[in-house]
Order: sequence, then structure tokens, then C-alpha cells
Amino acid sequence: MMQPNTTWEISLQSPLQAVVEDASAPELLTFPLRQFIPWQVRNETEVAQVVAAPQLAAPWVAALIALGAEVSDGERTLPLAEAMYRRHPWQTLRVPNDGWTAGSDYVARAPTDEPIVYAAAAVWVDEGVLRGIRVALTGVSRLAVYVPESPARWVGQPFNDETIQAIAQAVAEEVRPHGDFRGSEEYRRAMAEVLTRRAMKVGK
Repeated sequence: MMQPNTTWEISLQSPLQAVVEDASAPELLTFPLRQFIPWQVRNETEVAQVVAAPQLAAPWVAALIALGAEVSDGERTLPLAEAMYRRHPWQTLRVPNDGWTAGSDYVARAPTDEPIVYAAAAVWVDEGVLRGIRVALTGVSRLAVYVPESPARWVGQPFNDETIQAIAQAVAEEVRPHGDFRGSEEYRRAMAEVLTRRAMKVGK
């Protein structure tokens, strides 16, 4: 497990399986890889490929963003939320253990199926006040991973059930899902609210 005030990191040339096998990797990161990505695919896919094409492991990328992951090329560092979808010779992926509390939830037709909607959220709460929040979702936009802007409006507010519900509703209003045979637009929007709320509950 990660120790307080430490940073977990991995080379972008590593396969996804290396994340699963790393005992120090945060559980929020290893779970979506174990749950949704077959062993063979994990061995054949490098971390760098997923950064450039998040659709290859979208729930994992969402979890990374919630955890505040960054990528570095040795000279500059960018939040993963800004760097994803870009082809660039990044060298290292880093996840800080910065005291934020993170959780995730998803809905799928079967436990090991690709999620219809997946939500990951991390909150920084100090003396009952929301000091920071990061939310990322899959299945709610044409983008493989969607990072809503609306949650930031509640920073500085008391972190309680009312705030959690307000944030979840704002996220549902912001997303732009597209329906298909696995779930309609209305269903995906409703799940965006439910799953965002559940993912944030870990911070209470």
C-alpha cells in the first residue's frame, strides 16, 4: 500500500499488468484493470498507449484522473486530465498520495463486462469543508473519459449530503451521453448522477 506523503509511479513503457502486480499501487487503480481488462490484453498494452488512447482502458484512466495522476517527460509535468489524448513521449506516470479520499462505482450488464457508466471521484475535506474535488466518468460522452467542470463550484462549501447531491445533479446535467443498445441517453445520465454520488460518499 502507498505510504502517506509518497508518490506512486511507473514507466509509461510498462505493461498494464505491471500495475496489477505492484503491491504498492492504489486499489482504486488495480481494481478496474483486474475487473475489466483481460490478462492477455494487460500484458500486451503499455501504459503509454492508454494515455494516448484512453478508450483502451477508460475506467482505469478515470480512476487515475480522480487520484490526481500526472505524466512527465523528464522536463515538464502535466496533469493526466490535460495530457490524455495527446501523442507525446511521456516517460513517467505519477500518482501522489496527497491525503485525498477517493472512491468509484459502476454499472454493467455483468460484473466483468465493460461498464456502461463508471464514475471515480476524489475529495479533499478539511474540518467538514470541501477543499478540493476531482471527478471523472466513462460512458457519458463521445470522449472515452469525461472530466466535468461543475463540481469545482462547490469547493469551499460544507461537505454534507446536500452538497454531494447537488454536485451529482450538476454532473448529470453537464454530461452529454449518447444512447446505444446497452443504455439509453436517459439511463446513462441517471447513472452519472447515482454513481458520482456513491463515489463521493467515501469522503464523508
